[in-house]
Amino acid sequence: MDSLRTVVFRFAGAEFEQLSGTLRTGEQERRLRPQTAAVLAQLLEHAGQLVTHEALIQSVWGDTIVTDNSLAQCISEIRGVLGSTPDKVIETVPRRGYILRAPVTVAALPDVPDAKLQGPAPPGHAVATGDVLQRPWWMAGVGAIGLFLCAALWFGVKLTSSQEPVRLSLAVLPFQTRAAASDQSWFAENVGEDITMNLSRIPGAHVIARVSTQAYSAPGVDLRKVGQELGVRYVVAGNVDRAGDQVSMNLYLADTTSGVIRWTERFETTLARLESTERLVADRVAHALHVSVVAAEAQRLEANASRSLTADPAAEELALEAWAAWNRGSPADVARAKDLAQKALALDRRSVLAWKTMASWHLRARISQSMPAEAAVAGAESAAQHAMDIDPGHPLVHTVYGAALALRGKHDEAQVALEHEIATNPSHPVAYYYLGLSHLMRGQPEQAIAQYRRALDISPRDPRGSRFHRYLALAYLHNHDLPSALRHAKAATQVPQVDRTAWAMLASVCALSGDPPCTESAAAKLRQLWPAFTIAQGESEWPPASAEFTARHADYLRGLKLAGFNDRAGPQ
Repeated sequence: MDSLRTVVFRFAGAEFEQLSGTLRTGEQERRLRPQTAAVLAQLLEHAGQLVTHEALIQSVWGDTIVTDNSLAQCISEIRGVLGSTPDKVIETVPRRGYILRAPVTVAALPDVPDAKLQGPAPPGHAVATGDVLQRPWWMAGVGAIGLFLCAALWFGVKLTSSQEPVRLSLAVLPFQTRAAASDQSWFAENVGEDITMNLSRIPGAHVIARVSTQAYSAPGVDLRKVGQELGVRYVVAGNVDRAGDQVSMNLYLADTTSGVIRWTERFETTLARLESTERLVADRVAHALHVSVVAAEAQRLEANASRSLTADPAAEELALEAWAAWNRGSPADVARAKDLAQKALALDRRSVLAWKTMASWHLRARISQSMPAEAAVAGAESAAQHAMDIDPGHPLVHTVYGAALALRGKHDEAQVALEHEIATNPSHPVAYYYLGLSHLMRGQPEQAIAQYRRALDISPRDPRGSRFHRYLALAYLHNHDLPSALRHAKAATQVPQVDRTAWAMLASVCALSGDPPCTESAAAKLRQLWPAFTIAQGESEWPPASAEFTARHADYLRGLKLAGFNDRAGPQ
């Protein structure tokens, strides 16, 4: 692979680069929002044809529920760039859709030669290569990562006139470490998480959530099997080794359909630059893919890079280790994450990662009811607020903050925070989980269904899958779709880590379906796992609910009574 090409559309005196989302006219140039760029791409690929509202919404937003107003805003943005006669270029067909009324030609920009890693230079010195002034040696590797992922985009995405758009699909597998450096595996985990987050911002891309790739941590994994099970075309994998203050990384890109390695490269950094390097790696990956990252996010990454150089290195290392332990998710790892986060905060009260870990720990305590609900939610909200105050653009802080608000019953505020997270980090399933919960508690089961389906789509092997299926079953039941509720209630009990309340859901839905064997089996399993279960205890997990939720929830409670659980209490 000697060069890469960027394909562009030319129409009505304008030029549109699909990969970068840049629309140029004689008067102005604008980087369109990802959704707007995707809408324009659909109209250009079907020039002269009616593209309906439904087709555009499905191709751009998928299962996410949006209004026609969202689509109208995208059309308005495009017309704003096109200038004086935009309505003649994009015709509105009332109540049906849009037609692009202009001849369209497709061209390719000049080749972009591959960059070669020149080897390390002294920190703080630049290396001149041809006409390009390179950044310090540790940044050269960052560019290399971006280049191989840009290659993935070229191999995986092509212009097509078919009705079904081609979808770029990627997964970042757990990076390997040498046995002697196994205590440093948290570093590799955090790098992988950040790369995954930023890749998910690609318009129209399908990026598997990091938590669903953990099952493929063993060396020598069958890439074809990974591709089949996760439904992805490409995987990013490699290894990370640490020797004292130095960290070496070897990464590669592989095609899961053939097992062929498309790219491999090595780069190095120092432990002192750990946080800034992994954040900047993720940022450069997104930019190398010609993706428009939210400007505030790009500024935040640069600010983080500067701040990390003056932060307490010991605190930052403890915080990163804490977050990696939290992501592993076992009871022992969760307890260790809290301990590490507290130690990090004792050294540096401005550690966003440590506050984020503490907020997540309190959310877990609320769900498991291992501490009083009010204290758990208050602890989560306080820790999340600390993180927000320090860095409101930090990945996932809006998730933990929105989750705490949802558990308090502040659903409108929660929705704002969670939708912000999803807009900047579309591959984070927990944000969809809590947004679905917020919709559910407001008596909006259709919106909740869309969120839980999205969570399962981007994280098909999520260890929290039992909870996702259980709430999806309840949302379908609230929406009076008993067959779908039964299907997902069964799915909630057929995963490796079954949430015990999933058996209550299955018992209720089986009873409502008139299936005595299923009802008796599920009820017996629930009593085995939770001998003291009562309806009141099961219902105590819910945050404050609307009257609409309470009305819709009556069927679920009736099913529990039919299954033999007779004490009833409404949601609290």
